[in-house]
Amino acid sequence: MIKETAIAFRHGQTTVGTNTVQVANYSTPLVKGILLRAPGANDTTPNTDPIWVGKTGVTAANGMAICPGETMGIPVEDMSQLYAMSTAADQVLAWWGM
Repeated sequence: MIKETAIAFRHGQTTVGTNTVQVANYSTPLVKGILLRAPGANDTTPNTDPIWVGKTGVTAANGMAICPGETMGIPVEDMSQLYAMSTAADQVLAWWGM
């Protein structure tokens, strides 16, 4: 049986720059995965450049891009395995793990 609701969740924001950073340092098991969002033009402080997401060592050449204003869901159980980087400093990646 697939669980339709999450009992616990975590959320936050991670500042991303040109060096690879861990999205969240939590190993809390997730049932639904993680939702990522890069602030866009309609947000108070929008990002100016894409953020690339992947495993440790992610780069612009091998990661999945999240452009400003976009959202991405990843069905991962351990959010501590996700890393991000950008080609510009001070980009924000908001996240919600369920």
